[in-house]
Amino acid sequence: MKKADLNKAILTTLFVVGFGVIAVTPAAKADWNPGDPYKMHYPQLPDMSFTGLDVLATYGGFWWNPAGGSYVQLGNKILADDFVCTETGPITGIHIWGSWLNNAPNPNGYFHLSIHSDIPDPDGTGPLYSMPGDVVWERNVPLWEERIYGTANEQFYDPNTTNILGPDNLVFQYNFFIDPADAHVQTAGSTNWLDVQFVPLAPNTTNLFGWKTSRDHFNDDAVFGDNLFPGGVPPTGWNELIYPPGHMMEGQSMDLAFVISVPEPSPALLAGLAAGLYWVLIWRRKR
Repeated sequence: MKKADLNKAILTTLFVVGFGVIAVTPAAKADWNPGDPYKMHYPQLPDMSFTGLDVLATYGGFWWNPAGGSYVQLGNKILADDFVCTETGPITGIHIWGSWLNNAPNPNGYFHLSIHSDIPDPDGTGPLYSMPGDVVWERNVPLWEERIYGTANEQFYDPNTTNILGPDNLVFQYNFFIDPADAHVQTAGSTNWLDVQFVPLAPNTTNLFGWKTSRDHFNDDAVFGDNLFPGGVPPTGWNELIYPPGHMMEGQSMDLAFVISVPEPSPALLAGLAAGLYWVLIWRRKR
């Protein structure tokens, strides 16, 4: 092949590949799957086995108690779990797994997400345990990129009473994408906490969301509390999440299912690379 034809072929390929990538980049914001890149210690995948639980993480929920024949107010449950950053940069992708009591989702609401600093366990022996510190980032986000991840015959758990509220078997994955300009920038090696709370738009909901447990254990156990307003820090502090009495993992630390994904390449960056390569070829052809 002649040099001119080779340059032309390379140039055509660059434009097809470069602008093709740019065209699909916005659509790349989709589900996270095992094997996809991540920027935390490791993904905490949902426990889809019979040991899995869905832990109440709903603001102002009510539950029908069949034994008492009445509705019970369950408080304003907020949950949090810790993670360590493996790659300095903004947190632009947050993915969680959860279920709804009796498979009854509530489309009329939003998730409150927060990222906290870390208050570590001083010596790792207890009775103290690590917990979220100051809020470093928080947003209210809609139920973005929802999909049914799979099915699992599991139970819905209230950590305040240690009661099982009922069954569920549909496992949902929620994918949240944050503008890099509006994201928290985490430093490699640092530990932060992610907290999650579903907030219904109508009060007194019986459509309860639960954050799914994970058998992928990291550091300390997850925590829970009750706040006074949506997304607020629990005024009486955070409590350890451990498996309840009667569970085969009774008393063991509980972890929650989530992953922090790597930032996607910017369309502007890809366009700049394509343009730079184009002008390099033009310069070569003129020599």
